[in-house]
Amino acid sequence: MIDADLRRPSMHHTFGLPNNTGLNDALLGRDNMPTAFEMSSRLTVLPAGCPNPDPIGVLTSPAMRQLVKFARDGYDWVLIDTPPVGLLTDAHLVAQMVDAVVMVVSAGAVPYRVVQRSADALGRDRIIGVVLNRAAAAPFERAYGYGGYGGYYGAHSHEDQEQA
Repeated sequence: MIDADLRRPSMHHTFGLPNNTGLNDALLGRDNMPTAFEMSSRLTVLPAGCPNPDPIGVLTSPAMRQLVKFARDGYDWVLIDTPPVGLLTDAHLVAQMVDAVVMVVSAGAVPYRVVQRSADALGRDRIIGVVLNRAAAAPFERAYGYGGYGGYYGAHSHEDQEQA
């Protein structure tokens, strides 16, 4: 997993990792071999490193293409986290280097038309899935009646349920 959000890196927070060096430092030539952290036998994480207020040059560099190729050759799956598609061009640039895209959409925060524009910009044929995150569970429970069943079964004894 590579944190390519070089403007506002956050993956290191998620995994509790230092962010002293990483992708940005390697792409700028500051660190020939950035430290990737093996979180388990199935997950290795490369943090973004020092923030870069103007990462376009490094994200489009031959070094970035080489790093993606190196990762592709060494791992079964390579996930690259980018800034939001609708806000910056960074994600579009990185998307040109990958085989497929999984969009992550924040429920209730991203208007449908923005999701449509983002899908069009990335190329709908390249999108293999969409993850809806930060969705409230309560509306889904009410819509399908789970809350009602849980409330009924949780509030009544087994004998009451048999009589009903």
